[in-house]
Amino acid sequence: MKHKSLSILFMLFFGLFTQAGNYQAEEISDTTPPKAPLLGEYVEGESQLRGMAESLSTILVIVKGQEIGRGTVQPDGFFTISIIPQASDTTIEVIAVDKSNNQSSPATLHVSERVKRIYGENRYLTAVEISKEAFPNGANTVVLVRGDDFPDALAAGPLAYQLGAPILSTLSNHLPEYVKNEIVRLKAKNVIIIGGDGAVTKKVETELGTSLGLHVDRIAGVNRYDTAAKIAERLGIKDRVVLAYGKGYADALSMSPYAARDGMPILLTETTSIPRETQHILEKAEVTFVVGGEGVVSEQVFVQIENGIRISGATRFETNARILELFGSFSNSAVLATGRNYADALTGSVLAARLDSPILLVEKDYVPNPLKNWLTSYGQVKQYKLLGGPGVLSDEMISTIPLY
Repeated sequence: MKHKSLSILFMLFFGLFTQAGNYQAEEISDTTPPKAPLLGEYVEGESQLRGMAESLSTILVIVKGQEIGRGTVQPDGFFTISIIPQASDTTIEVIAVDKSNNQSSPATLHVSERVKRIYGENRYLTAVEISKEAFPNGANTVVLVRGDDFPDALAAGPLAYQLGAPILSTLSNHLPEYVKNEIVRLKAKNVIIIGGDGAVTKKVETELGTSLGLHVDRIAGVNRYDTAAKIAERLGIKDRVVLAYGKGYADALSMSPYAARDGMPILLTETTSIPRETQHILEKAEVTFVVGGEGVVSEQVFVQIENGIRISGATRFETNARILELFGSFSNSAVLATGRNYADALTGSVLAARLDSPILLVEKDYVPNPLKNWLTSYGQVKQYKLLGGPGVLSDEMISTIPLY
């Protein structure tokens, strides 16, 4: 009888324990919402949206309260979801819902234009608009160059990128009001002037310090080759440098985003001789990318360079295409600028580097065949940023761009 009573007590205890256990499990059910999804870039007209979110959660894609797509996150956290294609300027909301029906806060995405112009009424205002595009949240430092001549400024792109600084243009003897306004918008504290007094005068330097309260620095040499060498020293020489013709601009600017991205200084040379200032820096490099054919950088110069690699084509556009083939792109965007002037490509080089995008130099009314062929074979460029208005890059040119 005693054993029977113990058995009954044990069964009652075990039953209460099991019920308590079940009760506790219900009490600690999952109530933690997933983190907001991380979204990939989406360009107008695309039928898929990509991103990352909590593994195996359900993704809801919503526009103006209406669901336009739904799917499940893969076990590795990535998702690709078919959606109703959306136009530019649309705002998309994306929510992750876990298995316990907890919802994340919405991640928002503003649909980008497939082809976007960035320009102002002149090269100085275009540089301002490029700065707004590349640095919407401001920048601590500005690199300032003379806007109507390129020699000193040609090598500025990699330094500006390293400093997280836009390149702005100024008149030699006057700082335009709209350039001042952009410096104020950026909340910059420092400015680096590229070139000597003959490029950007003391009057502009004084105005930057007194009117805007900036700390002003200047990088200047006795000539364009010395200025480029001094920029290289400020940037720091790792193992690779770029050498380009110092009296032209196209080849150096084609290379500028890659040089910026990889921390490679851009050095300048004469056609038949290497300036002493340039040679001093070349001696510190392990590899030198010589950009341009023998017509601009002669074989006489090339054979003097230890571990030199020449990148060239028959025209500036072919050279541009050879650079793209060698260095490639990890982005689905490209920056287009006129190949017949330097100003927009120079100030746009930092934007391109920040987007991990190439700069393509094009004609006003069409994309030259070497570059069109690269775009077709690469086949991943879905978004183009055009530097300059219709007077520089026409609407007719846009019709010749391969779109995917």
